[in-house]
Amino acid sequence: MLRLVSAAVALLAGLVFSAVAACAQPAAAGVSVPAAGSPARSAILDSVRGELGIAGGGSRFKVFHLKTAGPWAYFEGNEIVHLEGRQWQETDLTVKALLHEEDGRWRVRALWSLPGNERLPLHEFERRLAGQRARWQLPAGLFP
Repeated sequence: MLRLVSAAVALLAGLVFSAVAACAQPAAAGVSVPAAGSPARSAILDSVRGELGIAGGGSRFKVFHLKTAGPWAYFEGNEIVHLEGRQWQETDLTVKALLHEEDGRWRVRALWSLPGNERLPLHEFERRLAGQRARWQLPAGLFP
């Protein structure tokens, strides 16, 4: 009887440990925020601009969210444009993008923008993004 109880306790302890390990989020380790003006941040934002067909120089992004994890990056922000002097104005261009670094270049894997992406509603973008998150096992800490 004592062996049976010991085996049951060991099994229960193993199940509890497995559940705790499964709920832990070690994948958040390695998630970082590229510093403003850094080469990584500039390359990511330039890739998004290129995908949108935005010419450089007179346009920037007001970044709400930008994180990287290994070769992956996720960005959310609005475009801002130069007015005069030191003045910038936010436009109505809102962007969300998942990027992957390949051969030293950031490439957009999923993109949603408003206006400009009337064919792809936000919920469809989020569905596609959820599929890619699961497929590539992207860390939850990469996203807002």
